[in-house]
Amino acid sequence: MTSSKRLLITVMVSIFAGELLIMLLLHIVPITSPYLEMLTDALLLTFFVFPAIYFFSFRPLNAYISEISLSEENRRQWEERFRKAIIYSPYQIMIHAEGEVLQLSDTWTEISGYTIDDIPTIYEWAKRAYGKNELDGEALKVIDKVYELTGSDKQHDGEWPIITKDGETRQWDFSTASLGILPDGRRVVITMAVDLTKRKQAEIEFQEAKEEAEAANKAKSSFLSRMSHELRTPLNAVIGFAHLQEKLFEESTPKDLRVSRDHILQAGHHLLALIEDVLDLVKIEQNKIDIPLEDIDLDTVIKESLSLVQGLAADNSIKLMHVQTGFSVKANSNRLKQVLVNLLSNAIKYNRESGSVTLLAKEIEQGQIEIAVEDTGVGIDPDEREAVFTPFSRLAYAEKSEIGGTGIGLALSKFLIEQMEGSIGFDSAPQQGTVFWVRVPQGKAIDKTLSLENDHPTVLNVAQTVLYIENDLASRQLLEMILAQHPGLRLLVASTAEEGIEIAKQILPDLIFFDINLPGISGLDALKILKSDPKFNNTHMVALSADAMPNQIEKAMNSGFDHYLTKPINANQIIAAIERLQRN
Repeated sequence: MTSSKRLLITVMVSIFAGELLIMLLLHIVPITSPYLEMLTDALLLTFFVFPAIYFFSFRPLNAYISEISLSEENRRQWEERFRKAIIYSPYQIMIHAEGEVLQLSDTWTEISGYTIDDIPTIYEWAKRAYGKNELDGEALKVIDKVYELTGSDKQHDGEWPIITKDGETRQWDFSTASLGILPDGRRVVITMAVDLTKRKQAEIEFQEAKEEAEAANKAKSSFLSRMSHELRTPLNAVIGFAHLQEKLFEESTPKDLRVSRDHILQAGHHLLALIEDVLDLVKIEQNKIDIPLEDIDLDTVIKESLSLVQGLAADNSIKLMHVQTGFSVKANSNRLKQVLVNLLSNAIKYNRESGSVTLLAKEIEQGQIEIAVEDTGVGIDPDEREAVFTPFSRLAYAEKSEIGGTGIGLALSKFLIEQMEGSIGFDSAPQQGTVFWVRVPQGKAIDKTLSLENDHPTVLNVAQTVLYIENDLASRQLLEMILAQHPGLRLLVASTAEEGIEIAKQILPDLIFFDINLPGISGLDALKILKSDPKFNNTHMVALSADAMPNQIEKAMNSGFDHYLTKPINANQIIAAIERLQRN
């Protein structure tokens, strides 16, 4: 209830009560006088109305006035608190009304360098902060729009580069919202900003680092591609001709020459294995390694693995021992063989003189087969255990003893085994030898007669015309010698893509082998030219290249090759490609 209403009610009640009391007194004490009514009114006002007004009205009014004074003090206190909250805020804050800057936080001044005296209006701020970037006009358009936010709960956001008082360019993220209308009718807004300069600089540095890493990775891939090509091309001749000599002239070759030939093959395959390991790491990085699993005969894989390290064992006077397992496992034959060869090679290299390497297999639990390679070597120091499966990490003993290796074999083996749903580990003690074990899922029983591979290529008698486009003379001669063992196959060769295209158009061969890195027109371009001619719709086209990089293989297959073979040339693969052609 307001004070005026309370006063009116108090006066009316007091008069009514006073009149009742006077009337009662007149009935008790009869008085007759012309001044009686005036006297009665005076008494009423003096003793009843005025005291009532004082006690019932003026005292509450004084209290109300005190309340108003107290509210004004609270308001001033809250305004001071709000002002300090803005000034000492860790963020850049500006309060402005219709262009006039009312308040700035210290952080705004600290970062931008501008005080409220420097930028008394928002237009002065726009001129100073955006003028040198010629953004002041655009900024003012945005500023005019933010005042239109009055009466809504919307806000305006945006990133802008500002020029500080010292001339430095910084990136700020602005957010503006309405605070309502001032008593003088001006629209007032609050603008908050966050300095993004460090974050933007970090993003730029990250992007630069990313681009630098991508460039380095691209350079690495390019180098590995060239390395693969440059190493595989001579290896093609070394391994290819040695293998042919073994197949064609085994009986007529003296024993000492056979030993020399075997050393050549062993060294060639060792170098090829190193190249394959490096390329496998690239495939892992690019997530382009495919490991299909199947039920395989473990004894067959072990036999092939041991045969590949027999020469190394003989050179180091190491005795190899193993026991027939009778197990089948679910794995990838080539990849499991790659792992076992790596473990066996390490067991031989890190062994003592005239030591031994034992390969055993056992069922450790339902559905798991453990293959163990045990040596009698120097063992692994406890301090080096954690680094065993780290890429390019080599044991101290290997460095001191100049034992060959790249340090990637075990890291690659771990990846391959895990991709085959298995695990790998080891137990070792210094000077007491090491046992590396591999655990893989047990496979279904298989018919071993179906898994036996014919060591000699099928003899082909069906008439086929084969064109080989290759600039390396040794590679051409090697393929000529391989196909010479198969009556009916006619081989044509070309040293350039241009020459090969002309021959192909004249002869229409059944099968064309392309080298990729050719002088002039590349093998890929030659393929496109021939594929565009309907006459070659039935011609089988196979890439035969020393470039084994995953991206190169993928690019070639996407270009339209029917198959991609990598050097060194494998006679069985060549004949298999021709057999596929015949079946098709």
